[in-house]
Amino acid sequence: MVMMAATQTFDLDHVRQAANGNWPRIHAALGLAPQFLSKIHGPCPFCGGKDRFRYDDKEGRGTFICAQCGAGDGLALAARLLGHGKQDFGKTLAAVAGVLGIGGHKVEKRPHLSVVAAHVPEMPDYMREEPPPLSYAEYGIPDALPDEATWGYPQSDSRGRASPAPKQEKSGQDRPPPMGRPGVSIQEKTQNVLAACRPADPEHPYLVDKCIKPNGALQQGQSLVIPLQSATGELTGVEYIHTDGSKKFLTGTIKKKSFHVVGSTPGALSQPLKSSERVLIAEGFATAASLHEATGHPVVVAFDAGNLTPVAEVIRRLQPNACIILCGDADANGTGQRHACAAAQKTGSLVVFPEFYEEELAVDPGQKPPSDFNDLHRARWLIAVKEAVDQAKPPPMEEKQPDEEATGAVYRYMSSVTPEPIQWLWPGRIPKGKLTLQAGDPGLGKSQVALYQAATVSTGGTWPDGSQCQPGNVIIISVEDDPGDTISPRLAALGADMSRIVILEAVKDTGFAYRIETVTVLQNIETSKIVWEQGIVTMSADEALAAQTSNPDEKSALDEACEFLTDQLQLGPVEAGKLKTEARNAGIAERTLLRAKTMIGIKSRKEIVSGKWKWFKPTP
Repeated sequence: MVMMAATQTFDLDHVRQAANGNWPRIHAALGLAPQFLSKIHGPCPFCGGKDRFRYDDKEGRGTFICAQCGAGDGLALAARLLGHGKQDFGKTLAAVAGVLGIGGHKVEKRPHLSVVAAHVPEMPDYMREEPPPLSYAEYGIPDALPDEATWGYPQSDSRGRASPAPKQEKSGQDRPPPMGRPGVSIQEKTQNVLAACRPADPEHPYLVDKCIKPNGALQQGQSLVIPLQSATGELTGVEYIHTDGSKKFLTGTIKKKSFHVVGSTPGALSQPLKSSERVLIAEGFATAASLHEATGHPVVVAFDAGNLTPVAEVIRRLQPNACIILCGDADANGTGQRHACAAAQKTGSLVVFPEFYEEELAVDPGQKPPSDFNDLHRARWLIAVKEAVDQAKPPPMEEKQPDEEATGAVYRYMSSVTPEPIQWLWPGRIPKGKLTLQAGDPGLGKSQVALYQAATVSTGGTWPDGSQCQPGNVIIISVEDDPGDTISPRLAALGADMSRIVILEAVKDTGFAYRIETVTVLQNIETSKIVWEQGIVTMSADEALAAQTSNPDEKSALDEACEFLTDQLQLGPVEAGKLKTEARNAGIAERTLLRAKTMIGIKSRKEIVSGKWKWFKPTP
């Protein structure tokens, strides 16, 4: 850093006189965020207390008051912004003089008024460079300081007292507009905030507490500043992170579909990435910073769980071929898990969550247990974060309930349809979310090709043309080949991941039950007719055919499954997975268990908190 002359003298009265009426602009230049330059009580930028701080600027002296920190004038506030103590008063005065541009002014020494600033460093470059035009008018701050011809340097009278600068009347046009004037866009407000920021201090308490680097974060006063942007690159607001970890958005910030990128320039995501390149998405800035430092991949900050799906959809449109990984929070109430899985399912992405040991989750009452990847970083270093991300998988497949809603035509106008690029499973050959037919004469190996594709998807392997396939789950529907002696061996030969492949055994549908009755018509002529039963029947084709079976062994197996379910559910709902495991251990086939479930009227529901399915017997 370039140093000033060994000793430079500033006249206290001269600096105060020049600063009088201009303190809001000076404090903004020294890093105080614009929202704190208000005469309305609000959060304190220093102690973090809510509704404690007020910037009253009495008589233009830059005064402030905080119920916790105390009160002071413009110089006292400047010292706090610069982290100076009483012994650094000369440095504080030099900094204020530097903002006012009077650093080189020579004055007569007056010991009772002057302060000697020894070895004072020059102002940082971000304070000395000519700033872009700003508009602080909405905060009640003049757009510019008066020039030297207006305020000049105060003259002394014969007794050495400073003469006050002449007062000037302001016309109505010269008065700054009131706070919150209409017509100020969030883009302009965000640009004003960012123009007054500096690169974040690596020793900022929040960064130190989270064990992360600044990663491009900015700083204004004691608060970190994280800008938000839209898919088109427009600024949509900022998030302030205070020293105690509390967070607040700039008033008017557009959070939905907006994001921040850690580890890459904002415009970089508009350039197409290959299917082998990864983009991670996380909730908070600290989590994203840990993920980037561990993996080196760009990480998108969504700012909260509810914004994961909107942001993931934006990133998928920008990057149709990239491997997107949702790095969700492992919240105790399941919020982070639900939103991350939903975002991954909707965008064809992978998902991963941090896993913690029991002793790591055992925290004192009132403390928040670890839940995100920054917590994992601080508990077991960055290597644990990288290893977890490398294990990302497609979101789990969920049990679906039959749709009991009434059917009918559903339509929408094409004017409401947003054009989107095709997303490829196999680039140029198999699109995602589309029906693809493979036709050929018998005996050419169509089934073999289909099983090869299933195996490749299950493992995330390589296609014949060298392109990489993203791993996913596979459903097989077969009416020809037997799963045991044909399909399973072929998949094993291809190295398939059997845990990601399921075979469809039945489809349930609704219908009406009926019986055939014999009737007599036209003078003793016997015939028959259909008589419909009351209500709707729900079952699969196999269950309908099985109802006519005369095999006593099959009936006894079904009866055994019914008794099993009755016993298991007599005390209340039980998780479906646990029931199926217990039934398998008891020698009851899953197919028979499902038939028994339908026969005795067992229902199922999904728990909101855990997200797991439970079976229960309805109350009569």
